[in-house]
Amino acid sequence: MEKARQVIPFECRITGTFFNHMSLLGNLNDEVGNIEQHTNNDDIITALFHVGNPISRGGTSYYSGLSKKDKGNTFINVPFQHGHLQIGFFDNIVHSGDAWTGVRGEINLNLKKSVLEFFLNPKLNQYYCNYKNAGFLVGYIAM
Repeated sequence: MEKARQVIPFECRITGTFFNHMSLLGNLNDEVGNIEQHTNNDDIITALFHVGNPISRGGTSYYSGLSKKDKGNTFINVPFQHGHLQIGFFDNIVHSGDAWTGVRGEINLNLKKSVLEFFLNPKLNQYYCNYKNAGFLVGYIAM
């Protein structure tokens, strides 16, 4: 994580943290939903911040298997709770958002392997430097 802060430019990280990607997951409206079993292969570390108030269910399940195809058995289920934060290495653990009814979602912040590898590679990093030097970030205020 410290290496990411050193080599990934500030403007490519979320408010100066080591995180360089954010997504919103789930239905933030009154619906039925689920997030299927998966791994996040390109993530180094992930922070999931849960928001909402589902009518029923919506926990996060973790599985004993090694892939979506061979997920294994559920070994733990973390019940949904508004404001709950889960941090982990989700690239090597099969997980899912259980089916739910109601308002439920999560803010997913992560550090992408591919972005870190890009900035660690001088041949690739030069493309970003050329982009920045060409003035495409003019008006950007670095903190």
